Amino acid sequence: MDNELKGKVVAGYQAWFRASEDLDDGWIHWSRKQAPGTGKPSFEIFPDTREYPEDVLYPSGYSQLGDGRESKLFSSRTSQAIDLHFSWAKDYGIDCLALQRFYSEIVPERLESHYNKDHLQFIKASAEKHGRMFYVMYDFSGAARHGDTIVDGCTSDWVIQVEESGLINSPNYACYEGKKIVCLWGLTGLDSWRYPSAKNALALIQWFRNRGYYVIGGFPDNDWALVTDDYAAVYREADMISPWVVGRFGPGGVEKWWEPVFKREREYCIKHGKAYMPVAFPGFAWCSFNGGYANAIPRQSGQFFWDQAKFLLTQGIENIYLAMFDEYDEATAFMKAAEDSTQIPVGESYFLTLSVDGYWLSSDYYLRLAGAVGQHIRSGQPVSEVPPVAHSTGPVYWRNGFEMRDYYHIDKKEHYTATVDIGLFEDKPMQGNVTASVVESSYGKGKYALHIKGTGTYKIATTKIDCKKPLALTYAASIEGIQVGVVLEDGSCMFKPSGEAFSVTGKIYGIAVSIGGGEGFVDAIVLQEA
Repeated sequence: MDNELKGKVVAGYQAWFRASEDLDDGWIHWSRKQAPGTGKPSFEIFPDTREYPEDVLYPSGYSQLGDGRESKLFSSRTSQAIDLHFSWAKDYGIDCLALQRFYSEIVPERLESHYNKDHLQFIKASAEKHGRMFYVMYDFSGAARHGDTIVDGCTSDWVIQVEESGLINSPNYACYEGKKIVCLWGLTGLDSWRYPSAKNALALIQWFRNRGYYVIGGFPDNDWALVTDDYAAVYREADMISPWVVGRFGPGGVEKWWEPVFKREREYCIKHGKAYMPVAFPGFAWCSFNGGYANAIPRQSGQFFWDQAKFLLTQGIENIYLAMFDEYDEATAFMKAAEDSTQIPVGESYFLTLSVDGYWLSSDYYLRLAGAVGQHIRSGQPVSEVPPVAHSTGPVYWRNGFEMRDYYHIDKKEHYTATVDIGLFEDKPMQGNVTASVVESSYGKGKYALHIKGTGTYKIATTKIDCKKPLALTYAASIEGIQVGVVLEDGSCMFKPSGEAFSVTGKIYGIAVSIGGGEGFVDAIVLQEA
């Protein structure tokens, strides 16, 4: 087993979501907060739970999913869920999972928490089974209230739970230049009410280094390289520097933000002999429990993340930290997530899906994209301008129920409507005199449907589909004169009755609807292998 971190892709792994099957109401406590006024777990993007064993799933408290399944959520307390996560890391080429241990959960008075005892051994066993690396990361968010006890609390936890338990002896425990790794996240002079003081941060780093460990410093302050106060000594003491960037910029602002920051951070690391592991994230939102707008930093169907990866890869970066492997709370998860409205609870809370930004994406899309980053690091090949993975590898290639959801903006105390399905994306009339719009309608399965009027053909979406198997389009149309078809490379369309199999040569570039006259509704369009 090669457990050397250099030249690898790392993903932050909370393994945090946990079942509370002993509660009177039986549903799961799955998030740090509850959705306002509901008493239900609040998080931003809904997971895809189809591959989890039934005995690690618990009722969510929400209504059934759009496809009729009971709405359930997994528990990361279980060895089966952890094992599935590590199997995904293996299958998609993510080299290492950095296990977050939130200090607020592992201080001495909480040594019986789910983060300890069997939980860490589940991590070790799954890493070894699937040939993945792992290391422990202490997250000190909110730990400042513990004052100077942080040092003894953290080091005692390490001795008991990592060293004496044998965790550190795993052949899969990650190393850098031959030394076992520990990451200390949340070292910053900003927000002294939240993070450890410079004195305690320095004491922690020195304790681990004196014990022979390699210390990665996770810095929330993006001006850390310019700091001259007491925290400057902290930044100089870490072996590797990994500054946090989630939420710092959005689509269109990647290079503008990164260029000056990268320049000063890289120069600092070269000057002081530090290794450097920058962070990249797929998107961000937390309207459900912390305020703000839904889909606050859109993923742009993977383009936003790929723009970050492209910038970092072209700079010759050897390690990239993916934030995060499983954080559904803040919509940064790379793990499998709901593809569209068929996989989120019906008509209740707003949840992001992977298809909100225009293209329909399979639930494993971001895992495949993360794996592509690792391939580039290992191969050194030129980086493409657009994400280099297919939107879906089947059997479903495209689906649209045209659904939207209402959500409540906590800060503004106002209600808004946001997309959960593709809706109309890069749409346009192709032939004839025809219009199309998404409207509230009692026709179909959900609250919304596509209203099409006139005579002709209307392109409702752009796609990127390269499939070699026979296909079928199924859909619900309110009148016989409506058909749904695919747009081919030459711009022509192929229309078929709902459910009839067909084959194409080459790629499919869009989905279109035709109407012979009048007006009607279309809903629940699915393009899949026949």
